[in-house]
Amino acid sequence: MPLDRTRAIGYQFYKYNIVGFLQWGYNFYFCQGSVYPINPYEISDGDYFTPAGDCYSVYPGENGEALDSIRICAFYDALQDQRAMQLAETLVGREAVMNAIEGDLPEDQKITFSRYPHGIAWMHETRAKINALIKSAL
Repeated sequence: MPLDRTRAIGYQFYKYNIVGFLQWGYNFYFCQGSVYPINPYEISDGDYFTPAGDCYSVYPGENGEALDSIRICAFYDALQDQRAMQLAETLVGREAVMNAIEGDLPEDQKITFSRYPHGIAWMHETRAKINALIKSAL
């Protein structure tokens, strides 16, 4: 699954005022139905029952510590994007933030739960716009 899909969730959370999210698979290192364990370093999809990486956000490390997955790092970035948008809203208003996010997008690319602009470049550019709103207001 492309990481921009994970990162886009921050924009979706902001646009629709989502206040919570449950990711079921933090460290589920088993096949479907928990019939047998799997090695997440060798099998990324729960032995064919989920999209790759969906069963776990962390990998088992030596000495029992959790090692962050690339996906959880992208999710962290998404939450940071959401918090930046929320901060910008307190400074310049929701309309200005939504304009920074979707103002340049064609109607068929406006953010929904099933549609978002693809590509990490768009997300970096949009975050830069949000940061500029914050900076200009301070």
